[in-house]
Amino acid sequence: MHVDQLSGKGADFKMPVWIPGSYMIREFERHVERFQAWDAEGHKLPWRKVSKNTWRVDRSGSQSLRVRYWVYAFDRSIRGSYVDGEFAFINPSSVVMFVAGQLHRPYRLRLELPAGWTRVSTGLASEQDDPLSFLAADYDELVDCPLLAGNHAVTCFWVDSVDHEIAVAGRGPFDLDTLSCRLRPLIREAKSLFGEFPYRRFAFLVWLSETGGGGLEHRNSCALMVERFSLDPKQGVGSFVSLATHELFHAWNGKAIRPAPLGPFDYDRENYTTMLWFTEGFTTYYSGQLQLRAGVTTPESYLRSLANQISAYEASPGRAVQTLEQASFDAWIKYYRQDENFINSGRSYYSDGALFATVLDLEILHRTDGRFGLDEVMRALYRDYAKKGRWVTLDDFVRTCNRVARCDLSSLFRHVQSTEPMDLGQALEHAGLVISVSEKESKRAGYLGASIRGEGDRAFVGSVRRDSPAYRAGLYAGDELLAVNGYRVTASDAQRILSRYGPEDTLHLLVATSGLIREVQVALGEEPQRSLEIRRVENPTDLQKAIYEKWLHSPWPEETKSP
Repeated sequence: MHVDQLSGKGADFKMPVWIPGSYMIREFERHVERFQAWDAEGHKLPWRKVSKNTWRVDRSGSQSLRVRYWVYAFDRSIRGSYVDGEFAFINPSSVVMFVAGQLHRPYRLRLELPAGWTRVSTGLASEQDDPLSFLAADYDELVDCPLLAGNHAVTCFWVDSVDHEIAVAGRGPFDLDTLSCRLRPLIREAKSLFGEFPYRRFAFLVWLSETGGGGLEHRNSCALMVERFSLDPKQGVGSFVSLATHELFHAWNGKAIRPAPLGPFDYDRENYTTMLWFTEGFTTYYSGQLQLRAGVTTPESYLRSLANQISAYEASPGRAVQTLEQASFDAWIKYYRQDENFINSGRSYYSDGALFATVLDLEILHRTDGRFGLDEVMRALYRDYAKKGRWVTLDDFVRTCNRVARCDLSSLFRHVQSTEPMDLGQALEHAGLVISVSEKESKRAGYLGASIRGEGDRAFVGSVRRDSPAYRAGLYAGDELLAVNGYRVTASDAQRILSRYGPEDTLHLLVATSGLIREVQVALGEEPQRSLEIRRVENPTDLQKAIYEKWLHSPWPEETKSP
């Protein structure tokens, strides 16, 4: 690492402790080895650690330094860096240091590839005369552009004159033409919503792995770690398309439209925001909306998925404890570090934020007689804030919603700032829809209120919901489940045996708590999570029809039937 035009006596070289988009302290500095420093004449310079992620070099008056260090890169995730004999996935935030106070300076990154490796895929621009040298305007851009190197499969395609790339590393069945054909209409719908692309080119960096690992957004690329058989065109690629659409939309919402203080970043500590319900939740909402608009999913399928989300929301005890603002702020210590009690004390700003987006969209459509909705809000935020380099605050967001709706919607945001439940039924009524308990719901098993996890053949209690039968009976997270009503249970058959009993039954459990055997008697109850359906009303008003058609991008069916 070469740095010049330095001033002062020393220089602090720092490694980030986290990666933007993933709200958890990851301590990348722990992988650094054999740090050394030299001046411009090649004289070795003294240095010392002054904090966990800071190496202070005594420059001895030299304005130019050369630093060398090793990094252990074997993190099988899209949040760190990984190198093996087949390919390398590199997140600069876990590999490249920066000089304190010099984040604004441009970077040139040059790769030296192993013999036989021929390809590098990244959002960074390469030098014209050196395809292995990449340029970044500043450190923020550098860390926001991961690199995939090796001999991976690549296809490039154009959408409205902008180049898009899909790069796939790892082993598994896939067809690049199928992937590009599936993504092209979704990219076009996203661009149509905002009127333009926020990037000059975009790269989907795909890593096929044994178990998958999710996605991570970047300004002009995204990293997608998926199960190795999930791209098999014979089996369908729906889960991949949904994930890729979510991360693509972040190029507009989360990267271009940014709540304070999500960039420029402080790489030494947590960067707190109370608006992840917007950045992640609204992106989740629009992932489904884009798939609906592109014809990837149908209104019937969309409403079935929404009914499942509402059912899970209603049954979640955590939503009564934590607000969406608190869930966003505490992502660093709760959502990204979930323990057995998270279900009781936390909530997802992804799913619950998406439900709030649903409520807000339908309310604006209702207040404007179906003329305007959340699309107009997002376009205004992009135009008035993103394109002008401005952060978005909650007050900015509320004002924009009020301006689009031409009325005061601030009271709706109590669902963000308090634990008052959202009225999804009222929101859906605006579109001529009603929520009902599914008529197809079969006889329900008894409700225990405890999850079961396996360790080998042994069955353990994973978590216990508050105010559930298990909670009241004194069953604890971590208890080993040995027998149910005299029947020995193992990890493979515990759920099957428990499902045999109904809401009126009593279980006699034999468990081990911290190595001590005890008996627990549990009276099962009714499952709080209902199976819901969303149905069209029989006699909708003209306004309900108009809102339905604008929201679901589909005409109101001639015959009323269940989705």
